[in-house]
Amino acid sequence: MDELANNLINALFRDLLDITLDLVYLMIALLILIILAFKMKYFLKNLVFRKK
Repeated sequence: MDELANNLINALFRDLLDITLDLVYLMIALLILIILAFKMKYFLKNLVFRKK
């Protein structure tokens, strides 16, 4: 019975770890996208101002 409980707990922790890692990767990807979007916005603004 103890072994079964340990296996269940280990599986649960592994799943939680996987989910957490996935969330972390998603957050990092979102941050990178947001930063790139801001850089593009700034770059485009500069281009527009240069033309005038």
